This record gives sequence, structure tokens and C-alpha cells, in this order.
Amino acid sequence: MIRIALPTLALLALLTGCVAAPEVVAESSPAASNPTSDVSCERAEPEVIDMTGATWQHPQNSFYDGSEEVIPGEYDLEHLLRSDNAIVVIYDRENLPEAAIAPLKDWITYETAAVALPSTDEPRAPIEVRLPGSLVTLCDGVDIIQLDALSQSRTFGEVEEHGESSEGE
Repeated sequence: MIRIALPTLALLALLTGCVAAPEVVAESSPAASNPTSDVSCERAEPEVIDMTGATWQHPQNSFYDGSEEVIPGEYDLEHLLRSDNAIVVIYDRENLPEAAIAPLKDWITYETAAVALPSTDEPRAPIEVRLPGSLVTLCDGVDIIQLDALSQSRTFGEVEEHGESSEGE
């Protein structure tokens, strides 16, 4: 009886609209959108980082404001993307108002496997979001709803134990 009832209930829920199918954002489409936001985003090709012989370490913080003596470098960030399934947000501190940076700091603090830091090079956009094995998302501002959608697009799974830096390997 139970074996028949569960599939039947699931089918009824689907047919009556009680269960929504997940939204899939194609790689060639713009980033997940928030119709109530003025922030627009577009996809771009990621920069290719050669990790041959590179040394890395895990960041000590999830948010960096630029006043720190040491912030994560490209190898550290690339390791996070390749090995830790992290989301990396690079922001343009010079062109984003503090009112936009504060919500980013609050949001990143509660995200799993996430780091936000100011750009040390010429920024490609006010916000650059990097995800594992994906196109980069460039945004003209901070929109927490879009950041949530991008973060949730990651496939969570187990990460192989690999220490806190490449020096421990």
C-alpha cells in the first residue's frame, strides 16, 4: 500500500503544481536574474590559470576589505575553485559604494566555501563572480538574490582532504 501511495502522491503533487521544477540557467544565458533589481550581469570567459608547480593556501577569512597585509592570490583562489567547490567574489572597492559592500560582507560571511576580496588588478566589472568549472559572471553592482542563485548553482559534494596549504602535501 505504501509503495503505491508515495508515487501516486508525488504524481498528484506534480500535476496540481505543488512541486515546482528547479530553474536551470544555461551557460550561454545571462546570470540568474532578479526582476526587482537594477543590477545586471553577464557571462564572460574565465581567465586560464596554470597551476603547475603553484603553491596555495586556504584563506584565513571569508571577507577581505583590502586593509589586510596579506590577501589570497590567484593560486589560492584557483585552488578554491578547482578543489574546494568554492564561490569567489572579486569586487571593485574603488567604484562600489560602502552601501553595496556592506551587504556583500554580510552575505559572504554565511556562505559555505566562499570568499570575497577586492580586486588587485584592473577590475573587469564592479563584481566578478567565479564558480568552479563555469563561466565568470560580471555584474555592475551587488544583488544578493543573484549571488544566492549563483552560489546555489554549485554542485555540493565531498571534497578530498588536502590540508590547509600546498606546503603540507
